[in-house]
Amino acid sequence: MPIRRADIQRQFASTAPGYAASAVHAHGATLRDLLELADVQVGDWVLDLATGTGHSAMAMPGGASAVVGLDLTLSMMREGRRMASERGLGYLRFVAGDAGQLPFADASFERVVSRIAPHHFLDIRAALREAARVLTPGGRLAVVDNVAPGHRETDEYIDALERLHDPTHVRCYSSAEWRAMCEGAGLEVLEVRDPIYDAVRGRSMGEWAARAHCDASVVGRLRDLMVDSPPRVREALRIRVEPDDVYFDMPRVGLAARKK
Repeated sequence: MPIRRADIQRQFASTAPGYAASAVHAHGATLRDLLELADVQVGDWVLDLATGTGHSAMAMPGGASAVVGLDLTLSMMREGRRMASERGLGYLRFVAGDAGQLPFADASFERVVSRIAPHHFLDIRAALREAARVLTPGGRLAVVDNVAPGHRETDEYIDALERLHDPTHVRCYSSAEWRAMCEGAGLEVLEVRDPIYDAVRGRSMGEWAARAHCDASVVGRLRDLMVDSPPRVREALRIRVEPDDVYFDMPRVGLAARKK
């Protein structure tokens, strides 16, 4: 059955507090990559696609004139508004909307960013076309997201893991696919970083599963898939099996592209 917007909203509505408290989303090393790739300048208007609870939006440099976080799920944005209010970030606004149908005029933003989210987009090509549409001429798109390493068996294995963990996962894309999709949307690719990782010692599979409210049977299957994974998958995910837990780190791609 195809994934629907309502499925995404239902999944993330129940997990919003977990994402608000997520160290990976709030402080992961790929946040630094996103900021470097975005290269936000003083006075820029910035749009964060699928902002969730707003961790990436809140990390944008203070010199930006405005930062807008867009998301489908109201409860995620409520958590983001709460945190932004606590931090005194008056320049940050949250807007409900779909990345594939942006509620903004052409050439509204100097920067469009998205982090650890596009693998949930129902139509990634439509989202990239919309990002290009709302960018000013010379404006920049910066993305960091889960990446398919480019080996079919490994790519399919990682997608299966992600889909078991969160049924609203659509697909991880390779860096070559990202380049082609951006160029197809009329964007000039400036830089690609592949792979990049968030954690030096890995992420706890138990915490990862708990944040998505996986039940005990799903946790057991996730553990089995990681413990029994083929060597290529084990290498790509940096899987480490310990007595207390399984630790891993999802490979990401970072990309910067400019509107021609």
